[in-house]
Amino acid sequence: RNMNFGFELGQGGNTKALLEGGKVLTEGAHTVKAVRQLTQEQRIDMPICEAVYRVLYEGKEIKGELATLFMRPAVPEIV
Repeated sequence: RNMNFGFELGQGGNTKALLEGGKVLTEGAHTVKAVRQLTQEQRIDMPICEAVYRVLYEGKEIKGELATLFMRPAVPEIV
């Protein structure tokens, strides 16, 4: 379900229209909101989650978000 949602989104689909279409439950599209809220409250850096949120709920372009992710400097993930 999530893969099909992502595929449709990648083919130019609109998040709102896909979610409201009611064809399938795409729990990942809803879960990213909760994960983002937790990461902001706990001040945890989760760039992939943030990029997914921006694509789904802020209308950002997938290619632009990928470029931003690839441009990030490497940092230790565990401190």
